[in-house]
Amino acid sequence: MGMGFWSEAKQHREATEHLHETPWWQELMNDPHFESSFQRNYYVRLKLSSADYIHKLMNSETERRAFIEEVLHPDPEHLANPDQD
Repeated sequence: MGMGFWSEAKQHREATEHLHETPWWQELMNDPHFESSFQRNYYVRLKLSSADYIHKLMNSETERRAFIEEVLHPDPEHLANPDQD
């Protein structure tokens, strides 16, 4: 594993920590319905594996609205099955 991997991993960890500290993220995760929908939606969880996407989510109100919509009204193929979780 090259330094690029570790650099990307560090960037992702920092972005994730920052995301989890934001009031809007905490508010969403404190909503049991949203949190449950988020856990079942494999597609949006997979998107959050990208530090670039996390930065985009934190910096764009439009992206946050789209994210919330994807979580609450997912395409059926985006829902996790037991093999993915």
